[in-house]
Amino acid sequence: MQMSADQLIAEFKDTVLDLHFARRHIAVLEAENASLRAQLPSEPTESTGSPASRPKPPAPGVPGCGSP
Repeated sequence: MQMSADQLIAEFKDTVLDLHFARRHIAVLEAENASLRAQLPSEPTESTGSPASRPKPPAPGVPGCGSP
C-alpha cells in the first residue's frame, strides 16, 4: 500500500498522539500502583508472602513424606 506524504504525516501525528495518551495513562496507573503499595501491610503475612519465603513441598517419591 502506497501512502502519500500527507497521509504519512497524518499517520505519524496520530501515532504520536496515541503514544502521548498511553504515557499519560501509564503515569496514572503507576501513581495508583504506588498508592496501593503504600496501603499494604509492612510485613508480609503467610498468605501474602513471597513464593521464595514459602517452604517447598517435598519431591515425589521421597521416603517418609507420605508418598506410596
